Amino acid sequence: MKKKPLLGYSLALYLSTVMWIVGMVGMFTIMGGDMYHGLKGLHWYQTIDELNLSREEYRLARADMKEEVRQWREFYYPIEEAPWLPLPLFFFCFIGGAGYRIRKGMGEPVELIALLR
Repeated sequence: MKKKPLLGYSLALYLSTVMWIVGMVGMFTIMGGDMYHGLKGLHWYQTIDELNLSREEYRLARADMKEEVRQWREFYYPIEEAPWLPLPLFFFCFIGGAGYRIRKGMGEPVELIALLR
């Protein structure tokens, strides 16, 4: 007869799995958003060069782009004293890594394919 796992073990397994999945999804979402904003800025510069806007139109378009960049930087780099430190990315990496280590320490499978079975 198979012994039923304890509630604490099941809860720890569930929470570590959720941590691992949320961490990985968040990490890839943040990295994808950063790449999206980089490509969007590159496209903006190429488009502005092709349009030959007047000085006033160029100033307004640049102000709109700078506002979007400011909003992204405010989210991605929340500490003004350390503008090179992407805290949300580190947070999601930490959560995902902690979930991975907990699952591995419990002897559970940590491969994505094994989780989907």
